[in-house]
Amino acid sequence: MSQDFPPFDPKAFQKEIEDHFRAVMGDAEFEHSLISQAAMKLARTESARSIGIVWGSTLETTLELAIRRNLTIDGRLEDRAAFMFKPSGPLGSFSNKIDLGAFLNLYNETVWRELVTVKDVRNAFAHKFEADSFESQQISALVNNLCFIDNFIRHKDGMTHIEHSTYTKAKTSAGYRENPLATHKDRFMRTCEFYNHCLVNARPGRPFPDLHFSPHAAWREGFREESH
Repeated sequence: MSQDFPPFDPKAFQKEIEDHFRAVMGDAEFEHSLISQAAMKLARTESARSIGIVWGSTLETTLELAIRRNLTIDGRLEDRAAFMFKPSGPLGSFSNKIDLGAFLNLYNETVWRELVTVKDVRNAFAHKFEADSFESQQISALVNNLCFIDNFIRHKDGMTHIEHSTYTKAKTSAGYRENPLATHKDRFMRTCEFYNHCLVNARPGRPFPDLHFSPHAAWREGFREESH
């Protein structure tokens, strides 16, 4: 005897998938993944100004989540934390979040400087009429300072990979057939994407991936020797 199945409901199916990943990732990380997906979609269709503002704001959101994850905020202080991080609060600005992340030892001075640069690019696109392209003088000069990601480039099997880990036992990477840093726009987007991946799991001391090291001659094939 044939069995009758209910009609397929795509919205209900999508909700089941979302509920599953929300349970696995947690609400904050799941919401951040949606923001990142929206930013990547925007980058394929929108203007340079929109890309600079959205990617910069996405990274600010990721940084706030990383900071909150490394602070001890019990139930009695949730309201106070919400006040501190709201736009008009003491930790509401991107600049203050960047400084606090450094004070918490989530990253070193090099990364701190690059996050400041990302913030400056976003603000230039948001507030300066002449900043309408990644090739404009001000924007291109800022983006040229985003060099940390170059230490994570390696080539394998005809692909260019940007490694999201400096530890050899847990390699994760984004692979590209073309140069992923060919233009100023590419370099800005890939840098924001890279830091989004890194900050999701950043911890003081030895975060994963590591945002504390200084590149040196001991690197081998794009990786640092594993720490013991």
